[in-house]
Amino acid sequence: MYNKITLENIHKSFGKSEAETIVLDNISLRLESEDFISIIGSSGSGKSTLLSIIGTLEKPTKGKVYYDEKEVHKLKANSLSELRNQHIGFIFQQFHLLPTLTAMENILAPLFHQKVSYDKEARAKELLGLVGLSDKHASLPSQLSGGQQQRVAIARSLIAKPDWILADEPTGNLDSATSKNIIDLLLDIKQKTNCGIILVTHDPALSKQSDRTIELKDGQIISDMRYAQVEDAYHD
Repeated sequence: MYNKITLENIHKSFGKSEAETIVLDNISLRLESEDFISIIGSSGSGKSTLLSIIGTLEKPTKGKVYYDEKEVHKLKANSLSELRNQHIGFIFQQFHLLPTLTAMENILAPLFHQKVSYDKEARAKELLGLVGLSDKHASLPSQLSGGQQQRVAIARSLIAKPDWILADEPTGNLDSATSKNIIDLLLDIKQKTNCGIILVTHDPALSKQSDRTIELKDGQIISDMRYAQVEDAYHD
């Protein structure tokens, strides 16, 4: 199990010399799995790129990423893919459910071609119960509401028993009441599974429910506060 993720002097840019666009500028962080962490910032602040680098989906232009003491971008492609598939669960704004598969089958999809030490179907049924959709196991995505589809996506992210859940604007396509329900569900999952959760959002109200909030602007960290500090800041 990976309990911490460390970023050292992360820089991400596109283009060269005068045409270079800097997306992230000298980001250093230590992220602990005991925390529910939110990353906030306006559109273009670099938060989704930062999450992609944390999740090993993108490589930084400069800098290093460690899972515990393992420098991930020195791993060979198959070892990096194994780390990503077994230790990281991803949740996106777009649900990315396969339209011809049932809720149960969508949850099982990441394990279709993998051997695991546990009963896959029993695990999927357990997760359907965890997200409150036991009665929707045979439903297609088109038969589910937006909030229900996101719950299926959350269950899918947990199927491989990951150490970390990385959620990129998971409530972006949902109304405020459903958004609150999804965040409440993630908080409940944090307590029950003990996995680390990193949530990217543009909504400060949602970030207030996390243990730690990291704010980005123009590719740089402008604040990094624990929840009590965040609440104090909102009342200043």
